[in-house]
Amino acid sequence: NLLICSGRHQSAIFGVNVDSGELRFIMANHEDWSDEFKQYLLTPVDDDGVPLYDLTSPGGIDAADKNFWTWGQHNIVEIPNDEPGILEFMVFDNGNYRSREDAKSLLPLDNFSRVVQFKINLNTMTVTRPYEYGKTEVGNRGYSSFVSAKHLLTNGHLVIHFGATTVDEFEHTITAQPGSSDLVDPDEGQQALGRLVLQEINKETKEVLFEAMVTSGYFKNEETNGTNYRYDISAFRVYKMPLFA
Repeated sequence: NLLICSGRHQSAIFGVNVDSGELRFIMANHEDWSDEFKQYLLTPVDDDGVPLYDLTSPGGIDAADKNFWTWGQHNIVEIPNDEPGILEFMVFDNGNYRSREDAKSLLPLDNFSRVVQFKINLNTMTVTRPYEYGKTEVGNRGYSSFVSAKHLLTNGHLVIHFGATTVDEFEHTITAQPGSSDLVDPDEGQQALGRLVLQEINKETKEVLFEAMVTSGYFKNEETNGTNYRYDISAFRVYKMPLFA
């Protein structure tokens, strides 16, 4: 009987025993944890249980950071599974930094946000990733450093909103929070336009069935709009409602 907790600012997902309050697992980058917590860290494996990364090497750590772990995540929703010791959930992986080191972090222009499904085996303390969408299919135009979510419909489709994407006057992806949620890009422009990228996709085929982009309609800058000009438009949650309720 587990409570799944999302530590967005720790870029970690925790499992807590509801009855005892004891920690059961930590799904996160393996660096910087004290000895008392290391026993709870999950190991990424493939479908055959073979480790995907050498987490004792810098290259393996970086590969796991860029491709497996979630960063600044939102919207964890459990997927029913009756197998003993097995836990599944979907989450929106925002992707902030994708490293604990600035030197290895990604700029917004090189980054992405995605929807990910994870399957945790509590018996072996391992985790697999059966599904992801967004990294290659949407790329940096969907990168959202905060908010955003996904909604799994009863017909199996996914409604996804990349809820805080931002571009400069050159149509380059930038962040709404330079130096806070992301590295500062020295080559970015001086103006910002917020966008909401909304999609409905076939989860199995990843075919885009519907897409809409919502913007505020004009670029903003610090001189005219103040220091928070990048906070232009965003959405925390988006749901598809029946046409006739």
